[in-house]
Amino acid sequence: MSISLLTGNGLFEKAKQARNEHIELEMKEKLNLAIAELQVKKNGNATLEDITENWINEKLKDYEGVLIDTNSTFEKKIRMKKDGIIKIFTIDFNLDIKEDGSTEFSFQVTYREGNNANILIIIRDSTNGINRIELPDKDSIICNGKKEEIGIDYVVQIGVEYIVKIILPNGEEKQGVILVDPDIEISNIIIGTSIGATETVEDNSQTRGIKLYINFNATLEGELCTIEPNVPYEINRNGRYSFYITGIYDGRTIKKKIDVEVKKYQASVDYVQYNAGDWTKEEVDELKGLKLYDLNIELRTGIGGAKLSNDINRGLTFGGFTYKGDKENENKPGVITSRNSSPLTTVGDRFGGYPGYAKYDGWEILESEEKDGKIYVKKIVHAGVPENFTFIFETGGAYRAEYLLTGNAVDNEYKTTSDGININVRNWNMYKDKELDKKGYIDEVHCMTYYETLNIANIKKITGSIYWTATALRDDARQLIGINASGNLYATNEYCFGIRPIITMTEGVYIVSGIGTEDDPYVLGK
Repeated sequence: MSISLLTGNGLFEKAKQARNEHIELEMKEKLNLAIAELQVKKNGNATLEDITENWINEKLKDYEGVLIDTNSTFEKKIRMKKDGIIKIFTIDFNLDIKEDGSTEFSFQVTYREGNNANILIIIRDSTNGINRIELPDKDSIICNGKKEEIGIDYVVQIGVEYIVKIILPNGEEKQGVILVDPDIEISNIIIGTSIGATETVEDNSQTRGIKLYINFNATLEGELCTIEPNVPYEINRNGRYSFYITGIYDGRTIKKKIDVEVKKYQASVDYVQYNAGDWTKEEVDELKGLKLYDLNIELRTGIGGAKLSNDINRGLTFGGFTYKGDKENENKPGVITSRNSSPLTTVGDRFGGYPGYAKYDGWEILESEEKDGKIYVKKIVHAGVPENFTFIFETGGAYRAEYLLTGNAVDNEYKTTSDGININVRNWNMYKDKELDKKGYIDEVHCMTYYETLNIANIKKITGSIYWTATALRDDARQLIGINASGNLYATNEYCFGIRPIITMTEGVYIVSGIGTEDDPYVLGK
């Protein structure tokens, strides 16, 4: 009795019905949105003539949209399909959407064999009921006004269209369309380190920022299909990547969408719930007024980007961020508006093709101590590099750029550079989480020093490229220190692309909840 209840009119049946209704609603909402966007594009003057095959291919490609010829100048019909659910929508002269009544029709392919496909047809009209169903080459199925779901096993030829007639008790006839397309075959998907790679790298084996390539072939009845975006496709971080595949069969366009889930890059861990907020116009203007900021989107200009208070050129550009609401720059590649983010950049030929740094957002624990059953947090560090500046070596001491790296938290606070130039130093308090600061959690903020980099013991703290530190390998020289993708430290004069702020916590801050991932970061208490 229990099994009958679940599989007949019980939970499973209701779950399937809910799924179908959800997909149908999703398709209608997508069509509504596409028409609304068309009206905006046409300044409210869109007409039925704008509903074209090309428009459908562009806006409804996730739903295999097809324009059905109705030989009418007053309406157009669009057939949409997802997960075996087919729905026909009518768009009238005023671009309003109408559904074909309350009759529901769908089919699912149960298996393929040669040129044939076994399918399960699902038909229901819970409002009017169904009197009779007529299928090609099959006796009529008498339903006597049944309002419950009707399931029919049927065999069709692949690539051939079949019309199912559904007759309601009032004599009205509805139609359902069955068309099982040939399956687009996908070759083995390779995610490798080169365009022609023949093996896939293992999950969690790559440092974020290193280039990988997604590559595969798609064929339809032995003919190569087109793939958008083009493959091999270059990537540099985990995520879901969608590809749209198009082939031609018997003069018809066959489409397929596949999603490739990438988990090849090592995830940064020990994340902390900490919010430094967005850059504001006032903060950016303050830095500009101190001659400590010039927006450097390309990371290539080098000479003349940042200046001292007396405008002497230091051969260094500094930027990559702007304030929230900067309409001219905020959406440009390589520019961020949040202090919790880091831009993903590449560096031009001037630097010999060196890679930019990886896009790690958020904050991680840098130093902690376990005591009395609790983990006390001493310092946290930006997971990526939220500010960038690119250095061009020049003679005459131009490599001494400590004026941008020092500030109110470095023990030996510089007011003069090592070659005798008076400077304005940074105020790193801009990186304070205002809520945590109110609670007394934050002691001070500064740029990472060389000695703090010694605590970076494993790959999770590596950003994937080189970044600056506030103090150097040799205190007397005060040269800059780089840390590269392998975690190696060395004195350097160039090829560094960012900084990492450090937050020193007050005594007694500890972890109260969370598991330390980006989705579930540690929550701090005191």
